[in-house]
Amino acid sequence: MIKKLYFEIRSKLYFLPVMYSLISIGLAAFVIYLDYYTAPFDTFFFIYTSRSLGSLILSTVVGSLLTMLTITFSIMMVVLTIYGSQLSPRSL
Repeated sequence: MIKKLYFEIRSKLYFLPVMYSLISIGLAAFVIYLDYYTAPFDTFFFIYTSRSLGSLILSTVVGSLLTMLTITFSIMMVVLTIYGSQLSPRSL
């Protein structure tokens, strides 16, 4: 009974993404807990940063994600353009 339920849940399409999401949320909560309770004692001083450094890191991550999105969109448009020019409109 339990094995059948395990294999049924495991065979679902979104099982691994949900597991990765739950693990990442748990790790994020753990890091926030470490940062909040150990920063005054300077045990994990490398996690505790200033507001300007956090803003710099966030802007760098957002910029890199936008660049990646733009490149991916451009590649998709090139592939669709080449595909559309070589085959009939019906195959599109």
